Parts: sequence; C-alpha cells; structure tokens
Amino acid sequence: MLRVLIVDDEEWTRISIREQMDWAKLGMEIAGEARNGQAALAMIRENPPHLLITDIRMPVMDGIQLLERVHREFPHILCVMLSGYSEFEYAQKAVTYQAFDYVLKPIDEDQLERTLLRAAA
Repeated sequence: MLRVLIVDDEEWTRISIREQMDWAKLGMEIAGEARNGQAALAMIRENPPHLLITDIRMPVMDGIQLLERVHREFPHILCVMLSGYSEFEYAQKAVTYQAFDYVLKPIDEDQLERTLLRAAA
C-alpha cells in the first residue's frame, strides 16, 4: 500500500481529497494530513510517505519551499502540487523541483484520480 500525505491549509480541501478518492482501489492509504509545509516536513521526517499532495500557497512554509526540501532530502517521494493559481511561475517552480504533476483547484476528481494512478504506476 502506498502512503499518501495531504498538505493544505484549508481543512475542507483536505477533507475533500480524502473523501473523493477510493484510496484502497488506488492501492493507497492516507498516511496523514498537515496544515502547512513545516508540519508536513516534520511528519515526512518521522515516517516518509510515498506520495505528497500539497497546496502551493500556505502559511509558515509554502508548498514550493516544502517541495524544494523534499526534493533535496527525500528524492524518492513523488509530489503532486495543488494550486488555485494558474500563473506560469508556480508551475515553473514545481517543475524545477521535479513535481510529478500540477493540479489546479477546484480539483477535478477524475483528473486527480488519473494523476494518482500514474503516480502509483
């Protein structure tokens, strides 16, 4: 079972992601949830997940900073970036740190499922 960490400062987004997907069907389980990159990084250091789904804009430590740290310290973790912002600069930074995919909010359930299936493969 692949472990997934969900990181977003908006609780309803975390709940939505958690409840929209049939995680068992995907061969995945939720390893935890965090409100910001700093809390997520502590969780990752404690028990690294296989996949990280993170928002870009968050307080304390944003998703780009988290992605940079994860890329450096845990290069085996796949990262899917979420953002309500379609500006090229965010996507460019996500690519720089080898994000697996970039999904815009509001999240399309089918698109997220396809991304997760590709990540699992």
